[in-house]
Amino acid sequence: MAFNFTPEKPVLNFAPRRPREHMRNASWEYILWPAWAYRIVAPRIRERKLNMFQRAVLGLCRAGMVEAEPIGIKLSIHTDLAAFILVELTELEYVDSNGQPTSQGLKVLSEDSIEAHDMVTGYVFQDPWNGDLWPRFVERLDYCELEFDESDFPKLLLGTKGGLKRQGAFMVLPGNTPLPGRPTPASVVAAISGHRKGLRFRDNLADPDDGIDYSQSTISHAHFVRVAFIEEEPTPVFLMTYLYLPADSSGDTDWYACDPFGLGISVRLRRKVEQIMQTMPSLYDVVNRMVGRGVYDGLEEQKRWIDQLRVMARLEVERRMTVNIRSFSAFDQITDMEFANQEVLLLGQDCPESKFKHALRLCSAALEASFGAYTEKYPLGDVWKRVYVNRYNRRTGKQYLAQQQDKELLKAIYETAFGDVGFGGRIPDSLLNVRPGHIRSVAEHGEQEHWRLRPLLMALVLSAHQNIDHPLRQVATIYPTILTDLDQVAMVGGWGGHSSKNKFHVSYEDFQRTVDLTYSILSAITGFGQHKSQTVDHEKGLENV
Repeated sequence: MAFNFTPEKPVLNFAPRRPREHMRNASWEYILWPAWAYRIVAPRIRERKLNMFQRAVLGLCRAGMVEAEPIGIKLSIHTDLAAFILVELTELEYVDSNGQPTSQGLKVLSEDSIEAHDMVTGYVFQDPWNGDLWPRFVERLDYCELEFDESDFPKLLLGTKGGLKRQGAFMVLPGNTPLPGRPTPASVVAAISGHRKGLRFRDNLADPDDGIDYSQSTISHAHFVRVAFIEEEPTPVFLMTYLYLPADSSGDTDWYACDPFGLGISVRLRRKVEQIMQTMPSLYDVVNRMVGRGVYDGLEEQKRWIDQLRVMARLEVERRMTVNIRSFSAFDQITDMEFANQEVLLLGQDCPESKFKHALRLCSAALEASFGAYTEKYPLGDVWKRVYVNRYNRRTGKQYLAQQQDKELLKAIYETAFGDVGFGGRIPDSLLNVRPGHIRSVAEHGEQEHWRLRPLLMALVLSAHQNIDHPLRQVATIYPTILTDLDQVAMVGGWGGHSSKNKFHVSYEDFQRTVDLTYSILSAITGFGQHKSQTVDHEKGLENV
């Protein structure tokens, strides 16, 4: 199925549109982007508004049990906890002052209880190059009317039946690209969930996907097993969208790509366009025509500059951590971090915030990959069960594992593990508050879940607690302040992975201290180089945290 993307294949129109702030264009170019469309049946994912205890208490209130003491006895929880949950439900306006469910509370309870039974048929779309799914889901395909002539690509007929407008479009043909493997049920559920979350940011200037966590830790395994593929083979289609340059754009890279599914701008698509342009000069010509400059003419010079910068990055990593670091499995991720650091160094005080954020995120990513290397020799296995408890389902008569909800007990488990492994001093609250579901996520899915630093560290600590030979024990001995330092890097790395709406500022000097701190941690956990603690002054902290 290598050559199934041809100009005769259907084009889908899901009404791509730019944000309101960009409604006036200087120029734009329509493109037709290839994708494999899979028809599936899956559960409709909704974000639960109630946790397990709130749902149980609200259900008892609906049944007429409105006082904390009998509710606590019925649910086998402390009366104070039952009273606290009743206060929560009152503040949410799900129950009134007498403990009776409000109309809003009854509606939320009903929607929460039918989630697992709500199935939907629709389509997910797979990237033909790397097999990733778009975080999008549609229930039906909206086809674009086409007109064919002697030109290479079909013309789009846009508008109403009474006034159709012929519009040229560049069709991106992937060529001899093998069919990727069929998406996993987990990735299908993540795509459905991602579309729902992306709808919140519709029509905003921010990318709908920016800052969204596509982790499966909050999605039940029951959702995965209910995913079914209606057709064994996917259908090759093209997604109609366009690239555009705002009328007030003054920079030489201020062009945007519209999300093909009508959710505003798409950083994901722009990055993909930039990647494919490197091997498709005709696509470069499309962008050149739009921005009015010779991008393609400077391509070779840009490639040489990037190659030189990557060589500098490798040399700097070797200088800081010895040449033996090349044999380390996370060497590429550490080099990526240093490459971004070299870019920031070249730009100095004029470095834009976007590059700061990207480089800071790569600091966390380098640590995540390096800690993840521990799992090659010391797999995490079922270490997550340490923070789960056995529950009894009265309806089915079977036991099941549930996340530990007692925060004090969970904190005690964490503190005991930290102390036994050898970590002394204050343990950051952000580590003690890591959710059991996130630990299970990194333990079961690993790199498929894109290692998250704090849950990964907690999983490793629990694993080291059970294994006296675990290398994390030695790290705790040689680096007493590693927990606070890791938390500092995770904090700024989290800022780097979220939208600019987060009121957080990192200066150029703060950035350099964070990079130095990351290298210090890397030296300790990898054994390459000499560890030198360069802890950021927590009294001064980062600016405007």
